[in-house]
Amino acid sequence: MFFSLSIVIILFFVLLVSFFKIKLPFAWFLFFYANFFIGTAWQMDLFPDESNLIHFFSILAGLTSYFAVSSMLVRRWNLSDLQEKFIKQPVIISSPLKNNRIFFFLLFSLIISAIYYISIGQNILFMILAGTEFEDFSGTRISMYSGEEYYYPGYVNQFKNTIFPICAAYYLSSEALRSKSIFLKLLILVPIGIFILAGTGQRAFLVHSFLALCLTYFLTFSFSKKMIFNLFLGTVIVFIVFSILSFFYYDLSEEGFFGVIVKLVERIFFVQQEGGLVGFHVIYDLPRAYLTEWWASIVGILPNVSGSDLAHQIHEIMYGSSRGTVPISHVGSAYYNGGFFLVLVFFGILGFFHTYLFLRFISGKKLLFRCICYGFIFHYSSALLFGGPFTYIDNGLITIFILLYIVQKVPAITLRRI
Repeated sequence: MFFSLSIVIILFFVLLVSFFKIKLPFAWFLFFYANFFIGTAWQMDLFPDESNLIHFFSILAGLTSYFAVSSMLVRRWNLSDLQEKFIKQPVIISSPLKNNRIFFFLLFSLIISAIYYISIGQNILFMILAGTEFEDFSGTRISMYSGEEYYYPGYVNQFKNTIFPICAAYYLSSEALRSKSIFLKLLILVPIGIFILAGTGQRAFLVHSFLALCLTYFLTFSFSKKMIFNLFLGTVIVFIVFSILSFFYYDLSEEGFFGVIVKLVERIFFVQQEGGLVGFHVIYDLPRAYLTEWWASIVGILPNVSGSDLAHQIHEIMYGSSRGTVPISHVGSAYYNGGFFLVLVFFGILGFFHTYLFLRFISGKKLLFRCICYGFIFHYSSALLFGGPFTYIDNGLITIFILLYIVQKVPAITLRRI
């Protein structure tokens, strides 16, 4: 029942977005929310629980609140005219001073990532290609960011998963726009990027970086055969790396390629949704946290502060061990921290954030670095629908704003003083 209703509801919102003169970034958000909604509804039919009805209507309320706010603002601010003017602008490469800043951040993030892997003493992707045998691949992967020796992976990820792909993408794109040969640079930077992003055995941010770049080019450039070829080539590379890591993570030596495809489908459509559903079952029977859990998550950013342990509790319920995390969905997190009302408020704010940010984006110049940063911001805030609002901080959203401000706005004399 829930699965069928979710499909009908999503089709309605697809029809609604089709009437928007501006499709992105709202269609991008709807794509990921539909995946979350339909996958969760499917799990609801498989695992009946008294909380499922409230959960279903909470998910629907979040989606409705988001599009009620965004559709009203799109019409009120007349974004379609601004978008037409923005599209006609040429893409601008930053000045030499700003290029130097971007190149500095590229090198600095590369150094930080290298130091991190050297400190841990291993890179899982390199070990796989070197033919290393794993007794416990899952345990090895977890030890990369939660081992006895703790090297502050949350801070490192700001450079490894966020700053590096943004600056590397800018460097390669700016060279291509200058009509310079980038073949050799691609052969160097792309493998380095893959080893940096996937070296801990985590596949998510390799995929997220690629999708964020796709969104960037959709927002910035017109379609061409070359663009379609590059996107296809990127998809093939990401799929190969994702499959290799999945093969070892799930020990698919007997299942082979078919097993990889099955696990890929499960990872996209069912795994996170199941965790979100179990998480909602857990918090439904708990008293409302009234923002205390969100506060605990935020202060957990500080060194030696444990933060919220809700994701560890859900992991222990599902897998029998608290050594790992299974994040609750944004819907479940908002419901736990403030009930149905907070779900409406949270997704209404997200709708306002996307619409206002898009207004800022198309009201400015089509600077290449600015476009890439906005592409990553739109993608992260659309695709990361699990973990509560803290996940945006933890996965680099604020870092991108700071990076954009330093590169574009801070005067050179201020940087010298710093």
